[in-house]
Amino acid sequence: MKKRTLKKSDKSIFSHDLARYSATAGMLLSAGAVANGAIVYSGAKNISFNHGDARVPINMDGGSVYQFSIDNGGIYFASALGSWIAIVDNTSGANVAYVSSSSAQKVPAGGSIPSASMNWRTSISWAYLSKRVLPTSTSTTYSYGNFNGSKGYIAVKFQIAGNNHYGWIQYEGNGGASGGTIIDWAYEDQPDTPITAGQTSSGGGGGGDDEEDDGGTTTPHPVTGNSTQYFNTWRSRIEQLIGQQQ
Repeated sequence: MKKRTLKKSDKSIFSHDLARYSATAGMLLSAGAVANGAIVYSGAKNISFNHGDARVPINMDGGSVYQFSIDNGGIYFASALGSWIAIVDNTSGANVAYVSSSSAQKVPAGGSIPSASMNWRTSISWAYLSKRVLPTSTSTTYSYGNFNGSKGYIAVKFQIAGNNHYGWIQYEGNGGASGGTIIDWAYEDQPDTPITAGQTSSGGGGGGDDEEDDGGTTTPHPVTGNSTQYFNTWRSRIEQLIGQQQ
């Protein structure tokens, strides 16, 4: 096979293009996001806790402030004693989807976030995951809540630079509001863009980029450890340019 030799003008174009694509690829890697949208995934966390343990923070975007936490405590009424586990909003603009009785909504795998049926907990900064109540007038204990002895997805939204971002937290509660496990979480890095419960990568192309989309791989973020969708378009173009020079 005849080796292709670049002319001086071709080499100038090559150097310019290689510098441009390399700089862009480096910027994407350092930022941990892609211009045309990506799912930012935490990776497996499996953070387990028992009732009475300290509050467990959840930092969705790996920044300096955590948006949510799982809290637990006791219920003390004149007619009942008990315990509860709840998800708490810790920053302005952070909300949890809920249903009646202040309980967090359990979204099935593949469910859309947001959806028309979702109500966001804006007036109060918490929503119950599970409760355990023992009325003083009886020896019967009542345990309830959408995550009581059950696993599912909590729909959340929070703000980055004043823009709303949607995400999910996968949680499994122990029976009797005795504890639980935060399994993992993810969010969509493009503002006001829906995400599917359980979705960990963007998949397929999108956006208005004229570059050919060569697919993507889920790669741990070099700083935060989050797994972010990095598209291979830039790498493929750089490899093509290098191949022309050889």
